[in-house]
Amino acid sequence: MSGIKSKSLVIILLSAIPLQGVLADSLDIYTCFKAAALLSPLKKQEALIQTDKDLNLKNIASGYLPELSLSGKATYQSDVFTFPINNPAFDIPVIPKDQYQITLNLKQNIFDAGATHDQHLMQESKSQIAESQLNTDIYNTKDVVSQLFYSSVILQENIKTLNQSKQTILSQQKLIKSRVDNGAILPSALYSIEKELLTIDEQIVQLQYNRKTSLELLSQWIGRDISDSVNLVIPSPASGEIPIINRPELKLFSSQQQLLESTKSLSTSKQLPYLYLFAQGGYGSPNPFNFFETKFNDFYIVGLQLNWKPFNWGNSRREKQSLQVQQDEISARKEDFERNISMGLQKEKNEYSKLQELIKRDENIVSLQKKIVDQYFSQLQNGVITPSDYLNEFNALTNAEINQQIHHILLSQTSLNILIKSGNIE
Repeated sequence: MSGIKSKSLVIILLSAIPLQGVLADSLDIYTCFKAAALLSPLKKQEALIQTDKDLNLKNIASGYLPELSLSGKATYQSDVFTFPINNPAFDIPVIPKDQYQITLNLKQNIFDAGATHDQHLMQESKSQIAESQLNTDIYNTKDVVSQLFYSSVILQENIKTLNQSKQTILSQQKLIKSRVDNGAILPSALYSIEKELLTIDEQIVQLQYNRKTSLELLSQWIGRDISDSVNLVIPSPASGEIPIINRPELKLFSSQQQLLESTKSLSTSKQLPYLYLFAQGGYGSPNPFNFFETKFNDFYIVGLQLNWKPFNWGNSRREKQSLQVQQDEISARKEDFERNISMGLQKEKNEYSKLQELIKRDENIVSLQKKIVDQYFSQLQNGVITPSDYLNEFNALTNAEINQQIHHILLSQTSLNILIKSGNIE
């Protein structure tokens, strides 16, 4: 029965996270997917991404609000403006060398060529990139959970089959013993049966421990203890047809493209004129707008200010070319990603068709092998063949039944893989 081991031990060892809760009775793969997604440490980033987005958008929105600043200075200068003449008719004020001034400045954006709006779009795109990357990382845990779940299912079903085989041999052992007691068969026949029972027990123990390990790893991914007695329920195979690709990575590529497009728009905005309203009010000595007022006085000024850089030595043009190159790189990565996914889906589809063909033949193989085993057991009872001859055929039946189970399980897994790879599973 060496073939059983190679077909049943499909265990993937993975790193763990803390356990919470207890799960028993039955468990399906979709419950595992949801639990793993909720438990993922990455899930905590959702709130952080939203908080960061809100803070940055508020900062950007402040660009529409007046900008206020308060400044003050006290200076002493080596020389000041003086009139080179003296007039006895009136006194000419002397501008002091020590000067003092405190001002309140206001600047209000009137027209910024859409720069603030473009910054808003850029922040939206940055947040969408972070969210898409997070969703991609969480989604990719489905592959790990699926592998562990189906590995445990294969071990579970193999254990059931071996237990059924053990019960069959136990019932046959009684018949052989009665034949031995009657002298129709040599006692060595019982020894071979007992040896086979011990071999099956050994294989069951190995599979049970392997399943225990697999379930422990799965429990750590979903955050709950899983009882050894749990019944893992696999979904019925869906169609093997390839659905439309809806992977979260596609949204990530789209968000990256949108960020670069918004950056392009901002680069264009920087080349256009900016118009501001400004106002300044202050108190100081001397009056900066009338130096003949040498005492402390208040003053103010209001006006419009236009800023424009019509020529920047081609920096804007080169910046847009660089952004276009980055967009082309993203398009190339997206195309390569879609091609790899399509190739993987085609492989899964072919695997699905192959398993369907194998399952059609499994039923006939098992049916014929059962007939052979029945005939050999009859011959064993009559002393025509040795116990080894019978056990060889019995083991072949067990292997055929295990193959049949594995093919059914793999068909379900392949069907699920198609949904996972195409991004059509929650």
